[in-house]
Amino acid sequence: MLLLNRYHICNWIFYIGLLCFIVAGSCKSTEKVKDNQNETAYDFHCADSDYLQNADYFRIHKIGESVDQPTSMKKAIQLAQLELAESILSKLDAAIEKYISGKGLRNDEIMKEQIFALTYPVSEESIKEVNIVCEETIKTLNGLYKTYVVLEISVKEVLNELQKKISQNRQFQVKINASEFKKIFELEMNKKLNEQIFQ
Repeated sequence: MLLLNRYHICNWIFYIGLLCFIVAGSCKSTEKVKDNQNETAYDFHCADSDYLQNADYFRIHKIGESVDQPTSMKKAIQLAQLELAESILSKLDAAIEKYISGKGLRNDEIMKEQIFALTYPVSEESIKEVNIVCEETIKTLNGLYKTYVVLEISVKEVLNELQKKISQNRQFQVKINASEFKKIFELEMNKKLNEQIFQ
């Protein structure tokens, strides 16, 4: 009888120990989930207000992710360049269309095609001249690298490139007054003043 009781006691001790082990394991998993959540909300200093787009600079924020740091950096830069080109193109197109309508000129499909033919090369050339003004990399718990980059180019450089393309393009029929266009373009830039371009 005493031997049987000892047997039952040993079994209970074993099961209680096993239960504690399982509970401890689940607690550890919960801590890892919390760590992952904290990591997602990591406070990159590149996201500071110093690196937001303003009336003088196009700025794009992007994160690249990879198993190695150089690739994560490359991905972030490529994503940022793509969005920067789209942003420049959008602002130039909108500004030229407003300039044309302000002059009382007709803005038809042919004119829109001419505008795009003029502004697209400007956006493509501009992204070759960008500066990396901030870069930061972290290594995640699952071993991946996340690189946060901020690319910038000055509005002045973009407008200079536009002026060069206008002088080279003989098909564009509208004569653009540089100072008048600059004011319209600045208004377009100010629409999203201090708004961070990061998704």
